[in-house]
Amino acid sequence: MSVSNVLKCVIFILSARSAATLICYHCNITQPSAITPENIPTLSNCTKRSVQHRYCVLGIGFEAGKGYITANTEDEYGYDEDFVLGGFSIQQTELTSLSYFVVYHCATDNCNEPDSDKMKLLLRSITIEPHLELIMPKLYTDEPDLPLVCSKYTNFTESGLCYTNEETNYCSQCMMFVDGTTNRVCAYCEKFKPNSSSNTDIFLDDRAHLLKTRQTHIHHFKIYCNILECNSVDKIEQFKKLYNIKFDYDKFLGTNNGLQTSCISKLYFYLMCFVAIMLLR
Repeated sequence: MSVSNVLKCVIFILSARSAATLICYHCNITQPSAITPENIPTLSNCTKRSVQHRYCVLGIGFEAGKGYITANTEDEYGYDEDFVLGGFSIQQTELTSLSYFVVYHCATDNCNEPDSDKMKLLLRSITIEPHLELIMPKLYTDEPDLPLVCSKYTNFTESGLCYTNEETNYCSQCMMFVDGTTNRVCAYCEKFKPNSSSNTDIFLDDRAHLLKTRQTHIHHFKIYCNILECNSVDKIEQFKKLYNIKFDYDKFLGTNNGLQTSCISKLYFYLMCFVAIMLLR
């Protein structure tokens, strides 16, 4: 091994002992447009930044039929490997609106480079079928039977964090959420006075697809509903069968040569560093 390569390995080893940083792309969010695998807009004003964050992020989101792309960074989510978040949410105001998203999280330098091939893989690997026509009648009605009867349950050990034992005077909607990063579950009755406005975000299902272990976990699940006991365990399980969220690991990883090449290159570099250390002893 040449002296220059030995020095590179020594520098690498010393830098690994210092505070960990990550080099990620930061780009302006694209203007809303019709995004498909065949029509990927180009991100502008992209810069590389050395940051103290856990993940580089490359995401595609859709609202009101239009899509946008973003490249930035995010902090720890509780996972020890690269992953893709995918899911959808429903908002209820005067009209029902739908938004859905797929977001790639990675932890190697420059891994969120916004090239069109990577974004095509994201779009082609995720399947999101909300089926609003099936979901909404089970979730929300304009004329609820008030006061509402809701289920109450939790795995919180701290008293009062999910709900209290105080008598509920008036319930306008039921609520249930799951935080997959902490494995916490909470279901209770939202207390609103009559004629007050309710929460406009009535549903979210966001799933983490772990790329190394190829496991899928609930990242966040949230439901606000105003139908009798719509937040019970049985009703929630029935509700989840009405829509579909799938991620094709083979499609994303099997054809993502960039990810595979990156892993091989890093293994080769670590091996060369080990050899250099042995030669220096």
